[in-house]
Amino acid sequence: MSVNYVTRGYCVPLYPDCLQRIMLAKTFGCVRLVFNHFLDVQKNNLINQGHIYTKNEISHMLTLMKKDGQFSFLKEVDSVALQSSCENLNWAFMKFFNEHKGFPRFKKKGYYSTYTAKNNNNCIRTGNNCIRLPKIGWVKTKLYQKIEGHIQRVTVIDHGDGNYSLSICATDVPVETLPSTGKRIGIDVGISELLTLSNGDIYDNKRFYASTLDKLIVQQQKLSRMIKGSNNYERQRRKVHKLHKKIRNQRTDYYHKLSKQLIEDYDVIAVETLDIKSMMNGKVSNLNLSDASWSRFLYMLKYKAEWYGKRFIRINQYEPTSQKCHVCGYINKGVKELSIREWECRQCGAKHNRDINAAINIIKAANIATL
Repeated sequence: MSVNYVTRGYCVPLYPDCLQRIMLAKTFGCVRLVFNHFLDVQKNNLINQGHIYTKNEISHMLTLMKKDGQFSFLKEVDSVALQSSCENLNWAFMKFFNEHKGFPRFKKKGYYSTYTAKNNNNCIRTGNNCIRLPKIGWVKTKLYQKIEGHIQRVTVIDHGDGNYSLSICATDVPVETLPSTGKRIGIDVGISELLTLSNGDIYDNKRFYASTLDKLIVQQQKLSRMIKGSNNYERQRRKVHKLHKKIRNQRTDYYHKLSKQLIEDYDVIAVETLDIKSMMNGKVSNLNLSDASWSRFLYMLKYKAEWYGKRFIRINQYEPTSQKCHVCGYINKGVKELSIREWECRQCGAKHNRDINAAINIIKAANIATL
């Protein structure tokens, strides 16, 4: 087996003491202030001059801003975190201009805050269930696995419920490739069944959000009746946040285990390219699409295939996988309606399950594309 060197993320909990919590709160506030300040500057310049300042110009303005007596408190926090905030703003504008994403929005003081620190001159390092952060010092954590490779940057996250976590980005992490199985599989994603494989295997959609929705509605109704800013409001808000966090963790855990299993079992995995934005404007419920979270699962499959030496193939999104008979190739346009789950080919008489037929056509299209 060979070894691939990859960029990998680790997520660990943080347990700061009282003084460290104060310092973290200052950092979150300063990062938010810098982002909002320069967003206002860029917005005014765009309106008056027709362009925005460059990344270097904003960096120079930040240096002058820290020398201003009004903002001298910015020197108390990690300077790289402030620079990263400016880089994030620049990236948001590039997404707006180049990819026609939404215009950058001001950051609101709320319940979920982050900031990014870079590992310049090895200022970030791990110890015995501790990690050293710039201007914060050694913070207690729980390293469930060894952090391999070189730590490039970390993102500190305040979840707003009294809990903190750390997202670590490490480069040159060694990963052993998995042994070849000689198997290829096509995957059709769906709502009622999350995955249907070309060999007939089906994986259920756990519907983590829908199954918790009744509890969530009750807790959110209680929250809406409380006075915003009161102690009762804060306690109830944490209960709502805890439910959302549980849903997210359940889905992430299920998708990690399922994607790793598929990568271990198959050498080639083929899926259909999905235009999820168009689907959200169609007949399928947005709630069901969001609950299934296909993009997140397919993203996991893609990077794990690269890590472990397997192949991940996306076929053309306009391939008529559901309408095409995988036996004779006849196109039955009468099965476009999603409610039709089974159909019989008018040309060869073969009987098809809609999803299994689509999965078989997906792997066939992938085989042709790789010839």
